[in-house]
Amino acid sequence: MRRDLSFLGALALLIGTQIGAGILGLPKVLAPLGFFWGTVVLFFAAMALALTAIMLVEALYLTNPRYHYFELTEHHLGRRAALLLILAILYAGYGSLVAYTAGLGDIIASFMGGSPQFWAGLSWAVLSLIVFLGLRVSGAAEESLTILMILLITTIFLWALPEMHPYTRPFDVSSFVVAFGVAVFAFSGHLVVPEVLQGVKNMNRTNLVILAAFSLVFLMYSLFSLAIIGVAGGNVPDIGTKALIQNVGSDLSFIAILLPLLTITTSFIGVGIAQKDILKEIVRNKFVAWVLTMLPPILIYLMGADSFVSAIWLASFGIIIASGILPPLLLRYARRERRRSLTPIPDWLIDITLAFFVIVLAYSIISAVLGWSSV
Repeated sequence: MRRDLSFLGALALLIGTQIGAGILGLPKVLAPLGFFWGTVVLFFAAMALALTAIMLVEALYLTNPRYHYFELTEHHLGRRAALLLILAILYAGYGSLVAYTAGLGDIIASFMGGSPQFWAGLSWAVLSLIVFLGLRVSGAAEESLTILMILLITTIFLWALPEMHPYTRPFDVSSFVVAFGVAVFAFSGHLVVPEVLQGVKNMNRTNLVILAAFSLVFLMYSLFSLAIIGVAGGNVPDIGTKALIQNVGSDLSFIAILLPLLTITTSFIGVGIAQKDILKEIVRNKFVAWVLTMLPPILIYLMGADSFVSAIWLASFGIIIASGILPPLLLRYARRERRRSLTPIPDWLIDITLAFFVIVLAYSIISAVLGWSSV
């Protein structure tokens, strides 16, 4: 049942969807670009995805505000495109679960000792059971977690501030593409945009929620990334908070461990349940859907895909399709069908946005295949 949302409730829902484990990998990929270009990448990613989210809202309003993302895609582009969206989300989900498994093994081993593979396997087993049981975080608890994560990020920045030093690097295309991909992963919240629109019941207020959410998340991501890069320079580990313990001292150990555990655990459960629900609609069996959801990530991890940031970057390819390519394409079709527009976004900007994300996706795939970019 669709729930009514106040402005603040809708804002909390969107921010809570965005702020997750992706934040932990940002310092690693932004460090090769330094303070200035790293912040530029974050700003550009935030604005580009806020724009595509607003495009998605207009496409929904022009077509049917009650539609979900899959229904909107099928309406304008057909069943094959809707299937492509499902495959892109499943691909991104598997990549995310591999990254979360690797991240948990890494962070727990760093303060408990032992093998990262052991802790990754144990964490995967416990969280897989939670996914099977379908224990979701309630709306109120999600809002509280979001506030807690914002407070933790602010505390990290203020604590690290006296130890921060400017770190500059020249612009590099390959580093930009990798950083942009991870930023797209970190900022994306497009799957809940229809829920926000249906809860707010007003297009302009929904667009204000989107702009406010992306602005606040950009601020949080910038503070966190600058804090880590400022104290670690170019020597940033996959899990950014580990650099705080190495460079600031043990005073921040609790927060440096709590933040990644919170973000990765809640993200794992959220993605796992969503993945299981999608597969359940396909195979029509809860247990089989759960096995298909949870088994591939641990197998891929054990086969050697144990880099948190690399897995996030590869997962971002699916997010680029769902959050970057499809929204402008859907808006083009919606405007053509209704022969009108509801926002001042010009058609040429829609085309440029679509072309940009297609180029980024193509370059990213080629880079991954040919080894042009390393993370």
